[in-house]
Amino acid sequence: LIICSLLYMVNYMDRQVLSAVLDPMKLDLGLSYTQAGSLQTVFLLSIALFSLPVSYLVDRWSRRKAVALMAVVWSAFTYITGLGRSFLGVLIPRIFVGVGEAGFSAGGTAWITAAYPKESRGKALGVFNISIPLGAALGVMLGGYLSTHHGGWRTPFYVFAIPGVVLGVAAFFLKDYKTVTEEPSASS
Repeated sequence: LIICSLLYMVNYMDRQVLSAVLDPMKLDLGLSYTQAGSLQTVFLLSIALFSLPVSYLVDRWSRRKAVALMAVVWSAFTYITGLGRSFLGVLIPRIFVGVGEAGFSAGGTAWITAAYPKESRGKALGVFNISIPLGAALGVMLGGYLSTHHGGWRTPFYVFAIPGVVLGVAAFFLKDYKTVTEEPSASS
């Protein structure tokens, strides 16, 4: 629960950091308003487009491996976003951040649901889901602070990639839970 919740927080930090650094990024890369605005739009569309296929794969494969792999992928591409030197140099990595994040909500929720008994699932999922507003707030606050005080718009992308990789690797070592199949009832 702790690792999944922290990953969900990092997931939302990575989602929100772009809004905190968009102005300095726009100036540095010479982006038009259309290009700057399309960065977040295309990112969110990549999440929407890949959510169902990635979630389907999570249920058919290993939740542990899928969650860990998604975290490492989105974090690697978060780092690569900071290396971008042009519109495409930022857009393409942001698409892959979205692909990495696409199935995390479903994968993390399914993993936590399988790990906890019915009596405590609500509490566990509440802890997991509180990571969304915490991550969104931290992404904007820390992203803005790091950008302003520690090296410009690229720094938050480099810094935010680290916990995602560390937590993603840690997730590889957690217990996996198989997809639960319902037994046919006696009346069936």
